[in-house]
Amino acid sequence: MTIKELSLILKEISGFKGEIIFNHNMPDGIKRKMLDVSLAKDLNWSSIYNFKEMLKFTYNWYLEIGSKNYY
Repeated sequence: MTIKELSLILKEISGFKGEIIFNHNMPDGIKRKMLDVSLAKDLNWSSIYNFKEMLKFTYNWYLEIGSKNYY
């Protein structure tokens, strides 16, 4: 998943109406970051959760409960 893809998902979940602007003049850093999930696959493990749905769940949790614990 790219940063752009994640940004668009977060924009959708949060209801942000503004424009997301990327600074293409800044260095990209590491071009590719990957997790090694071979051990999980070897154990026949797979997530039962949908990433986008869990991100939405976490965002809503923070709005309802989490933000009250940090202020």
